[in-house]
Amino acid sequence: MIEFFQFVVYNKINLSQTNSYIKNVFKTIKGYFKVLFLYVLIVVILTSLGINTSKKSVFNTPNVPEIYKLLMVVIIMPIIEEIVFRLSLLPNKKKLYFSLIFGNILCFFFFRKSFVNEIFHKTFFLTTTFLSLYCLNRFYDKIVAFIFNNIRLLIHLMVFLFCIMHIPNYIFGKGNTPYLLLLLQILNGYYFSFVRLKYGFYYAIFIHIFHNFLVSLPLLIKYI
Repeated sequence: MIEFFQFVVYNKINLSQTNSYIKNVFKTIKGYFKVLFLYVLIVVILTSLGINTSKKSVFNTPNVPEIYKLLMVVIIMPIIEEIVFRLSLLPNKKKLYFSLIFGNILCFFFFRKSFVNEIFHKTFFLTTTFLSLYCLNRFYDKIVAFIFNNIRLLIHLMVFLFCIMHIPNYIFGKGNTPYLLLLLQILNGYYFSFVRLKYGFYYAIFIHIFHNFLVSLPLLIKYI
């Protein structure tokens, strides 16, 4: 846990010294419960009490088979979010391409209701996607150099954007619940970044899926 908080404050990290997949998985889970146990406990309790209710959750989407709801929340979204927010922390051209493409897809759906005209909405995001890919290809060396020279800024920025993306998903009860969950979501983002840099990208996907499964348990029990 000390190493994690040193990462949050100073962005210093010691790479994993073992090549054992089982040991690394065990360490990510152990660290997860040390750092995020409070998050999981609060979210599960609030969800069970009906305070932390999602207004846009796929669990509330009618006429969608339960298996698809489960796959979206527990598997598909964690993979997409890790590609967008964590893959580029150790960049190369292929990783940056994937992050940009999936980032634009995520923004396409996230800002969908902000556009009155559907044709303009699609045209806008197609244009931004092609422009961002062109700029990446044209200025790749400068972009990578900027990322490595400003990795601390990038880590904090990605955590912030990860947090912002989740804010509109929920309606909260009275009191300070939104602010508490916002703080915990930030902690969540830092831990996924910590795992991605210390153990690797696939471990970050694993622990993100593991996390979503745990916090979704009350909803899974209710809707399935």
